[in-house]
Amino acid sequence: MEQWVTELTHHLEIEDTEVDIDELLRIAGEAAHTVVRPAAPVTTFILGYVTGLAEASGQADHHKALKAATQVTRNRLQQRSQAPK
Repeated sequence: MEQWVTELTHHLEIEDTEVDIDELLRIAGEAAHTVVRPAAPVTTFILGYVTGLAEASGQADHHKALKAATQVTRNRLQQRSQAPK
């Protein structure tokens, strides 16, 4: 997986971007088990998108934006998992 991330970030010209593979896989797993399986890639896409927007607009650096977005996502997933079905 690390080799793939290195290859992909190189070809996307974002080699300096730190990718926490384990954290992304954890949140993807939480989304898949809490919502539905296809929520995993959609959730990670949205996290990346909002992180990029925050960084590009100057609202936050990459690490702060991702941390905040991940926390919001985890809170929503926790609320969903506790909601009556």
